[in-house]
Amino acid sequence: MSGYKTKLIVAAIDFGTTYSGYAYSFKDEYKKDPSKIFANNSWSDGTSMRTSKAPTVILFDNKGKFNSFGYDAETKYAELSEDEEHIGWKYFRCFKMKLYEKMNLRRKMMLSDDQGNRMPALDVFSEAIKYLKDHLMKKVQSRIEDIRDTDIHWVLTVPAIWHDGAKQFMKEAAAKAGIPEDQLTLALEPEAAAIYCKELMVSKAKEQNEEANLQIFDPGSQFIVLDLGGGTVDITVHEVQSDGTLKELHPPSGGPWGGTVVDKGIHKFLDELFGKDVMAEFKEESEYKVDDLDLQRTIELKKRKFKDDEDKVKLKLPVAMYEHFEGKTSTSFASTLPMTKFARSVTKKKDRLIIENDIFLQMFKNPKDCLVNHVENMLRKPALRKVKNIIMVGGFSESEIMKNAVKHAFPTKKIIVPDQPEIAVVTGMYMI
Repeated sequence: MSGYKTKLIVAAIDFGTTYSGYAYSFKDEYKKDPSKIFANNSWSDGTSMRTSKAPTVILFDNKGKFNSFGYDAETKYAELSEDEEHIGWKYFRCFKMKLYEKMNLRRKMMLSDDQGNRMPALDVFSEAIKYLKDHLMKKVQSRIEDIRDTDIHWVLTVPAIWHDGAKQFMKEAAAKAGIPEDQLTLALEPEAAAIYCKELMVSKAKEQNEEANLQIFDPGSQFIVLDLGGGTVDITVHEVQSDGTLKELHPPSGGPWGGTVVDKGIHKFLDELFGKDVMAEFKEESEYKVDDLDLQRTIELKKRKFKDDEDKVKLKLPVAMYEHFEGKTSTSFASTLPMTKFARSVTKKKDRLIIENDIFLQMFKNPKDCLVNHVENMLRKPALRKVKNIIMVGGFSESEIMKNAVKHAFPTKKIIVPDQPEIAVVTGMYMI
């Protein structure tokens, strides 16, 4: 980042598996107030819902030209599908994980979309980055009309556990999106979050005279950052130095234990309940694309808000799912349910499934166990025995299940979840 200090603006893009966002700040304002960071916290699905990030979903038309990103892409594709006009259009979601899964990345790697259509991965990633870059530029230009591309230094997230090939791929995608290499820094997501927590939490603690929170970042203090994202969990360990900087105590680690593991568990449950073939057809048939989109959004919300002490879980499903089941089986879903293995654990009331708590808890078991076991093994190392604090960031850290799992596993540690943990990475990148 040798040239970033000469730039007027530092702009950060958090390119996530399930959600993406950005933040930026002006150099002069930062000098006066380090917390003066601007993020777009009002991504909208067209209804009353507002989120701090947009879904990492991208849509190309039937000629391969970029059409839309985020909620706009989801809605546009669903509308096209209703009118049978989506054939040939290319719709990609959750594609970032392909870089983690592919150890031998090639520039010509292809991605398959919702319909099985293929496009060069570099084109898909670069257009997504370009959209976020252009969106951010419009925000900046609304404040300073004559701002130039050369006035900005860009920071782009990469998971700490990614291999070098994946990081190089992101550099090339950024260059194709119009971000020159000499204006780009790749930032490890949990390290960016660590800086965010240190800078902003210390500032807030000073304002509110909270001595306990100030001590978390005293020189010599050690802390773990758990960055729980949609695809991966990234873990870093730092020690605060006498000059306030952070020293890495352990190589970045983690695994594919993010929120999408829970999504897969919920979809597996629905496959068992409705039948795998019935669910596959429901997802594939164009007339149900809007309903399937509603289902995805319902699952995302339920995953974040579900609590382990709930007696029952109420999951509202699209009416079209029941209608599709009954059209395929010639029987009502309500009459079939008592004959399944869920006869005693699932009931139906109108368009809602009333599900026993244990079924939903099981869907979190794998990411919980993998995370807790990994951290337990880390803390056994002699160099990490002084770690007293664990900081949780990332969208999946909003899950009460994951927060409670960490609290119960490490009762002697102080567990910290900052406000809006889902934007800790993108805000911290700016501070690097």
